[in-house]
Amino acid sequence: MRLTNGSISMKAEGLRFTYQPDFSPHKAACGWGAGTLWLNGRAIWFGGGSPEAPQPLAWTWIDLLEHLAEGWPHLRIESPWPLDWLAEPMREGGNFWQVADDRWQELDEAVADAEEARVLDFARRHNLAAGWQGLNVPALYWYRQGREVVLCEEGQRPVVVPFSEAWAVLEALGEAIAAGLANSAHPRAGQALAAWRARDRVDARRQVAIATGLDEETLAVMQAGQDEKAFWGFNQTANDEEFCANALLAAARMTAGRLSPERMAAILEVLRGLPAVRSLPQLDALGERLLADSWRAASTAHAQGYALAAALRGTLGLDGLSRFEPEHWLAQWGVPVGRVVFGTPVLEAIAVWGNRGPAIVVNDAPAIRPAHVFGYRFALAHEICHLLVDRQSALPAAEVLGGHVAPAIEQRANAFAAEILLPRAAAARAYRQAAALEAAVKQLVVAFEVSRKVAKAQIKNSGAASPEDVVQIDWALQLPSMADCRTVEGMTCGS
Repeated sequence: MRLTNGSISMKAEGLRFTYQPDFSPHKAACGWGAGTLWLNGRAIWFGGGSPEAPQPLAWTWIDLLEHLAEGWPHLRIESPWPLDWLAEPMREGGNFWQVADDRWQELDEAVADAEEARVLDFARRHNLAAGWQGLNVPALYWYRQGREVVLCEEGQRPVVVPFSEAWAVLEALGEAIAAGLANSAHPRAGQALAAWRARDRVDARRQVAIATGLDEETLAVMQAGQDEKAFWGFNQTANDEEFCANALLAAARMTAGRLSPERMAAILEVLRGLPAVRSLPQLDALGERLLADSWRAASTAHAQGYALAAALRGTLGLDGLSRFEPEHWLAQWGVPVGRVVFGTPVLEAIAVWGNRGPAIVVNDAPAIRPAHVFGYRFALAHEICHLLVDRQSALPAAEVLGGHVAPAIEQRANAFAAEILLPRAAAARAYRQAAALEAAVKQLVVAFEVSRKVAKAQIKNSGAASPEDVVQIDWALQLPSMADCRTVEGMTCGS
């Protein structure tokens, strides 16, 4: 933050605010000032001119201060998306309201109204522009994801900013507005100032509800008489680091709505029994090295996963025809792997870090994918991706395979798992040397211990398959195999 003649400039990577309290002490005491917000170097909140040469927005900023104070814990604590199917449209910065309206046109009116109420509540809390009264400024949605925040101006590509930096900018802006109200005798100014000063006074119960998306009744069943401090394992006035690193909260958020409260509590008990957080130098060093690699520049989540797998193979000294053994490398890095019956077939595995682990726990239930060696290897490879690159940024403290995780992050991990277990180059070589598609698939299944689906998908993705075989592969990939079937609340579906 830089202060010059009362003008404040606050800047983070990709986010910048300037704010100048009004030169009239009377107007400043009522919250008047002039400011500009830039996102990736382009002005989106400004009063005149153009995004390239903006004039500051002169208005009363007390409304924004009230909005920030009210939504402060929702902006600070990572929250579950209001509805799974809206997660990706919201993250992409597109017109998610159109996506929602299209869906609601096809639903029963009562169901549509209930969903709309949830989305409106979530959107208002996370839209910084909802704090403006009497002005039409672009919506700016703030979604925390682990140690990052996704800033989405509706209709524009999202900007990902380190959370700690963006948070410091937002807090400095609030303090600058509040400073002008300090000597005001106006009742509303006093109320706004009091709300801002009390923005962090949120009890543990409310913090847990925000972090998990669970209602009080569900939390009461899960906690079974224990208070929040004892059950979730943090101080009554938990700070941000405790929340971001709390594996129990993260796992509960990712399984909310998919399990009964009793089953959720049982899985959290499994995680509670894992060793406390410890340093794993090899894993940490490898993750830092990979995070600096060029795979992030790939244009799609799938391409990022492929590039990351190639980078890891190169770092480990494995060529494109060698087998990758997940258990071997996890043991070498010091990551324990446990197999426990979760009591539900919905979830396949959980990777945890933060105040537990790092560790992986695989669901040992029968008739789900990890029950077979091919599915087990794939689940471990999938979680390795998260342990290497996502625990430092997008995912806080846990990842649940089969839970609520942003689709792009899961797509990257799935592509990584397929490529690290069976490189496309090896799939292409086997296909070209085999007399037929089926012969190539059988050879790859044996040589790399992957499922037939993974073998076929990698042959297709290698670009080596003929058009006729691509059609056959596409048809096969749409069919659920026995290993991919699971029963969810009495319904059978393919993963």
